[in-house]
Amino acid sequence: YAGGSLAVFPQENTGMLKECSQLISYSGSGGDPFRQSVPHVHSVFFSLDGNYVFVVDLGTDNIRCYRVTGKEKILLKTDGGAVFRPGSGPRCGIFHPNGK
Repeated sequence: YAGGSLAVFPQENTGMLKECSQLISYSGSGGDPFRQSVPHVHSVFFSLDGNYVFVVDLGTDNIRCYRVTGKEKILLKTDGGAVFRPGSGPRCGIFHPNGK
């Protein structure tokens, strides 16, 4: 939350984390200059099928979408997203149990 970046850490089969395979840094601001002067990655979650990662950025009023690629070295590729009303500061996301 205190920064505008996302780090990707693949897992060993044992559950231990490997070295960081990707660091994505964000820039920008939102509609509320007091609490949105810089990006604030508030939450990150996977799609139900595990093929996408969604990054909710309170500081820039958007949710970024990444496609998960690779097996040994997981990388994220930009695949769209959504921009919200300035100052709305999205915080979390969740999928309905029916997958939509």
